[in-house]
Amino acid sequence: MIHKDFFDYELSEALRDLAFFKADESINYIKIHDICLSEFTKPTFNKEGRFSEGPRGFRNEYEKYVQSHLMEPSKSRNPCIYIFEVVESDTDILRTYVDFIDSQKASPNRRNCSSINLNRKKGLNKHEQSILYVGKSEKPIDGRIVVHFGYYEKGVAGLQLVYWGKDINLKINLHVFEFIDKKSQRYLEVIEKLFFVQLNPIIGKR
Repeated sequence: MIHKDFFDYELSEALRDLAFFKADESINYIKIHDICLSEFTKPTFNKEGRFSEGPRGFRNEYEKYVQSHLMEPSKSRNPCIYIFEVVESDTDILRTYVDFIDSQKASPNRRNCSSINLNRKKGLNKHEQSILYVGKSEKPIDGRIVVHFGYYEKGVAGLQLVYWGKDINLKINLHVFEFIDKKSQRYLEVIEKLFFVQLNPIIGKR
């Protein structure tokens, strides 16, 4: 029979498991510093809407500055939580992203974009623009991050960073938390939601 004691017990068990994550062997942390979107190549497309130089033809900077740091967690195929943090930009990020989404509506190469955080649609002060996005990946992490940078098929939703971040000299940090311990992996979605509520990112919804 389920009653109040059941809730108290299960909550205590979950909190005990979450506290275990502090151990070094449970989480592998990777930080990629100062990723400058201005240095990345913006893809061009053919008449069919496909990459004019193939799916990997524009990824040189991505592979050098980002993918190279994600090879180990991608090979291990462990689930991850990742956070895009804003370092600097030339202009308002939310406004720029909204304008980009609007521009895609009439584009033959329309790209599927991540949703805007509903709590942020009224605008942001400058100090509120520090966390861009919080996400999770249950498959190799590189496969998800490459989508966010815009170097994947247009129908897969992501931040599409290179198409709008390049023009405003957006600089970001990427934080990746790899869940190594099998016991911790069942809490992946819970922790992602906790991070989302706590960090209140500019983009994304839960």
